[in-house]
Amino acid sequence: MAFKDKLRELRDSQSITQSELAARVGVTTRTLQNYEMGRSYPKNQAVVTKLCFVLGCKPSELFSVEEEFVVEAAEAHGGRGAARAKSIIAQTSALFAGGDLDAEDREAFLRAIMQIYFEANRRAKSDAPQKSE
Repeated sequence: MAFKDKLRELRDSQSITQSELAARVGVTTRTLQNYEMGRSYPKNQAVVTKLCFVLGCKPSELFSVEEEFVVEAAEAHGGRGAARAKSIIAQTSALFAGGDLDAEDREAFLRAIMQIYFEANRRAKSDAPQKSE
């Protein structure tokens, strides 16, 4: 189940309106509506933490590993990072379109790719020439 569906299901199960949840999390109602329509994801971990606190869940219960990757990449590298994460997911998903991996192995593979992605970005940033003043 996708983040948008899990979010709506958890909110509905607790009889919380979109406006109430938005206020408790510290986002606009429109932002929450965009989450529930699948138009966007939380842009930082603070929002994820607040959503999970209010809804009484863990991030792993709210996001698939793919969605988690997109959220973390967006927080670390902005829109470009999110777009790269989505591209990586699409490319790796195509590798296993034939169903060669079970769900557990697929998740482990994606988590390994996430680690490689973030480590490569960290190294690239530290290896970049420093600006002189």
